[in-house]
Amino acid sequence: MASALDELVEAGTLEDVTGGTKDDIDRELSKIKSKGEVDEQLEALKKEMGK
Repeated sequence: MASALDELVEAGTLEDVTGGTKDDIDRELSKIKSKGEVDEQLEALKKEMGK
């Protein structure tokens, strides 16, 4: 469960109230990285389905 919460904090969905060192730029970069990973997975699924 802790890793799921960490992912939500990294994605900027939850705010880290423990005094984490991530700033707005780090959160935005995490969002961009997550979106890129989702796009890659979607592309791989499309290739598997032959589309």
